[in-house]
Amino acid sequence: MMFFFMIYWVLLALYIYQNALKSKLNPYLWGGITLITNIAGVIIYMIYKQNQKTCFKCGASQDKSHIYCIYCGTKLSETCHTCGSVLNRNDKYCAKCGKKRQN
Repeated sequence: MMFFFMIYWVLLALYIYQNALKSKLNPYLWGGITLITNIAGVIIYMIYKQNQKTCFKCGASQDKSHIYCIYCGTKLSETCHTCGSVLNRNDKYCAKCGKKRQN
């Protein structure tokens, strides 16, 4: 039984390592944290990824405030035509300057 638990522990760390590598995050850091802490590391990784934006073109995770992908330059967010601040998907007006969104 202990052998299967150890295999599970290592496979979970390898899964997080591969996922972090694909998302262009530090795979050694996230794989090591998961290897040391197991489920706690997975939970921390998932919370961290939830607070990130993923580029639809290259799959890189990055800060939600980015307008362009830092790896491939793809435009990630729509911006206000007046002030340049980031607009959320359902915003009808800019939260910063109050101008109506142009479609």
